[in-house]
Amino acid sequence: MCQYEAPSALNISLGVFLIVRISISYIPQFVSIIRRGTSEGLSFPTIALAFLSGLLTLINTGILNWNPKVLCCMTHPLSECLAVNLSLIQLMIGPTSIFILYILFLRYFTFAPNEAQTRFERAREFRFATIIFSVVFVSAITLATVAGILYYDFGISSEVMVKYAQTCGGISSVVILFQWMPQIWTVFKLKSPGSLSVPMLALQAPGAILVIYFLAVLNKADFTTWAPYVVTFIEQVILIALCAFYHIQEKRAMEKSKVLNDIVTTVDEKQRLLAN
Repeated sequence: MCQYEAPSALNISLGVFLIVRISISYIPQFVSIIRRGTSEGLSFPTIALAFLSGLLTLINTGILNWNPKVLCCMTHPLSECLAVNLSLIQLMIGPTSIFILYILFLRYFTFAPNEAQTRFERAREFRFATIIFSVVFVSAITLATVAGILYYDFGISSEVMVKYAQTCGGISSVVILFQWMPQIWTVFKLKSPGSLSVPMLALQAPGAILVIYFLAVLNKADFTTWAPYVVTFIEQVILIALCAFYHIQEKRAMEKSKVLNDIVTTVDEKQRLLAN
């Protein structure tokens, strides 16, 4: 049952900060897609894997915190319920934001062919992305429903439920190992971040360190809950470095092109003067 223990001021402050930070970190990505009018450059496998890992981690945390924290909402004031469940709320923000991102990806998907794909291949990718999104969403709902049935209808022991939660967390850790690899490959293939928001990555990468501290140190979360964020941090740093590299390359190419244009313009002007 509920084991309410008032969280420290640091715990509450950091928890609220992380919730706000995660919510804000996705805004640059949303704006980038809408402003550009395309989701070109975003990797839907990365979005799908992020959505899946976020939902699995949420299920993991929800089960592990159900008795000691979530049930406190039935016997304690709302303020105390929210304060003790900040880690769970923080983990809810990620999948919710990625859900919105996935919708925007599909809404602004560009069917026009590019250098790598024909129109038919683009349409096939859109259908595949839609199917994967549906499968991930239904799978997560099924896993959460199964957990509820096992707990309430069959009275499965807490030890078994912990194993179930750890299994979901373990799968999430495996998924997240590959989460950013498709996006890294997409950026590498395009030689540009495209619609991928570098400010979003810049906000999320250092924030992952705070999440690890908040979950592992302040909330004593299970290793399977916070381990995925370690991998996320490493992959996001790699992606930021790759985007920065191509941005510098693009900037140098533009400067070189400008210099060449200036030279051509100067030569044309001299030729006109000589002709006159």
